[in-house]
This record gives sequence, structure tokens and C-alpha cells, in this order.
Amino acid sequence: MDHGGRTTAGMRVPYAARMNDEALVRAECEALVFRYCVLVDSGDAAEVVDLFTDDAIWSAPGIELRGRDQLQRGFEARQRRTDRVSRHVCTTFDLSHTETDRAEGTVYLTLYRHDLSDGEQRPAPLNGPAVVGAYHDVFERGPDGWRIAQRRLVVDFVAKES
Repeated sequence: MDHGGRTTAGMRVPYAARMNDEALVRAECEALVFRYCVLVDSGDAAEVVDLFTDDAIWSAPGIELRGRDQLQRGFEARQRRTDRVSRHVCTTFDLSHTETDRAEGTVYLTLYRHDLSDGEQRPAPLNGPAVVGAYHDVFERGPDGWRIAQRRLVVDFVAKES
């Protein structure tokens, strides 16, 4: 379906049907974005790989993970960081459903993070966010539904070293 409301066969699609499809795509992609945050923050980061396509790319300043194997190793390493307390606060989700099986989105990120020292108890001290930026995502729909094909973190602010 294109943005003009016509299918590839050229037949007009009712506005309500287009909006229902757009709302469904948005809901499914937004669910991936928020599930990612919950998995990483709850200590189940290794499960994040299931949110991505097999050939996905995840990147942040200074790091790039390509494909399922690298994503798996990277997120397993994050899961082993049991000393790290984090909360990914994602807001202002914007989505462009660019093709039938492809969409692009941006979500703002405010990341709170603290690495516990030996014997330090929770709750972790709050010194403000560690990072403020945005994830730029490409979503693709395949046989198993929508998945993240590319996730790129752009950092706009970082906490000052104390």
C-alpha cells in the first residue's frame, strides 16, 4: 500500500482500513521498542536477539553488532553485567510506514545507569541520566511478524564525569 491510499493493483483502499493498518503497524513496532527496554533493564538482555531480524545491525558510538551471532554475544555480555542497573526511558515514538513490509522510526532515549560497587545495595544512587539521545530504527515485516532490522543510537547528551 502506498501513501495515496491505493494498493499495488491500483484499487482505492478505504481510509478507515488504511488507518487500521497504520495503527497496527505502529503498535507492533512500538511494542518491539518497549520490549527491548524491559528485557535489557530486567536482566534478560540475551532475549533481545529475538526482536531482531537474522541480519540485523545494532550500532552505538564506538560499537556495531551485525547479524544474529554478534547480537547474541553482545546482549549475553550485557546480561552478565549483573552489577549494572539501568532504566531505558523511551518516549516520543515517531513512525513512518514507508512500504508494506518496512517502516522507519525514531524514539527518544533517556538512559539512567549505575554500576554497583562491591557490596553496594539497591536502590542505586541517582545522579541524573547517563545518556540522552535517540534510537533510529528500521523495522521489517517477515513471516514471524515485525522485527527490528537496524537500530542506531545517536547520543545527544552524556553525563559529565564526576
